[in-house]
Amino acid sequence: MVKPVTQGQVIRSEWIKRVNLAELTVGSLGVLVATGEYATGLIRATFAAVPRRLPVLVAKAAVLAAVTFTVCLMAVLIAVAGGQALLGPHGISLGHPEAVRAVFGATLYLTVVAVLGIGLGFLIRSTAGGIATLIAVLFVLPVIVSVLPASVSSGFGRYLPSTAGRALFTMNAGDAMLSPWAGFVIFLLYAVIVLAAAALAVRRRDA
Repeated sequence: MVKPVTQGQVIRSEWIKRVNLAELTVGSLGVLVATGEYATGLIRATFAAVPRRLPVLVAKAAVLAAVTFTVCLMAVLIAVAGGQALLGPHGISLGHPEAVRAVFGATLYLTVVAVLGIGLGFLIRSTAGGIATLIAVLFVLPVIVSVLPASVSSGFGRYLPSTAGRALFTMNAGDAMLSPWAGFVIFLLYAVIVLAAAALAVRRRDA
């Protein structure tokens, strides 16, 4: 017997679709912010003006993070308000115990995705390669892990970058995910590792 789809499941599905589109957008933007100058050759002039190089990476990441957080917070609030207006009593308002965490959690998640994109861009130095790697890590890898035996996918899958990060804004996830802040910290560590590798590459490789 097929179980009926609940209103909560519909809301959660639509929420995830919107976040998927947003993370692909901000992640790709992050890659482009890093690789754009490599493609045009302007990176040589930038590094000539800032010989230490590392401040370039830090400045780009900081500015993009601030812009992404501001824009995404506004977009998420508008999406929640619009969804509440359409669903009426079946929607989830900001008065819900987990709604505020979901709003700010989605915003923080997308901000880290943008920074992750910058790290991949500086590390790979190719727009196509950086975006492909981002898609593979955030979207393809969870699908591959999900088809593995349940004993493996249920245990290991929770620690994948996107799955760990999504715990911060996913409501009623149960045992399928880590606790919200623990998952986000793990996702943040992935981004820090990529940025550290990018910083090392920027300092050692020729422009």
